[in-house]
Amino acid sequence: MKNAEFGVLSTSWAERGLLPVERSLDSARPPLHCAVTFPLASVNLQIVTFEDDLAADFERLNRAWIERYFSVEATDRAMFENPRAAVLEPGGQIFFAKVNGAAVGVCAAQKLSGTEWELAKLGVDERFQGLGLGRMLCERTIEYCWEKQATRVVIESNRLLSAALNLYRKLGFKEFIPEFTSPFTRADVFLELPRGENHVART
Repeated sequence: MKNAEFGVLSTSWAERGLLPVERSLDSARPPLHCAVTFPLASVNLQIVTFEDDLAADFERLNRAWIERYFSVEATDRAMFENPRAAVLEPGGQIFFAKVNGAAVGVCAAQKLSGTEWELAKLGVDERFQGLGLGRMLCERTIEYCWEKQATRVVIESNRLLSAALNLYRKLGFKEFIPEFTSPFTRADVFLELPRGENHVART
């Protein structure tokens, strides 16, 4: 079955009895802070924005991949301890994928400067990987950055995270040599997406 949101075959949903209903992601976009709901045959899948009761899920979903490959760093801890102060108060947003009310994926849009933003803290529960949730979260996060008049979205990542890097490149991100020092010792690859160079860009 073809998934209308992403234009790819989503056989894993079918195998798990979670058949997506074909529907355009942009056909009925609600206001920014409302839940985007995708009715599925067996589940209720939503993309929602941050609320304080999701802070523990923000930490849980990100600790899972960080501790699997690396170590939690001081900047991670500061974000986990107060995501509202670290991300939302400067103007950013955190998006969550919820399946039947449970948070199973997360991605943050973090403001770096007036027009430069970062896609950060992408994490999807292992049980729900390979189903397109990471791409859905990235697309919504990038769109938020364009809505905030970003001219460029950057990502700090690591070459061990091959699946994530592959997704970023499919979305149009390209490697660049940064002129800044990353707060993360694990960051060894930097990617950028100038405005207008991907399929979810908005004018």
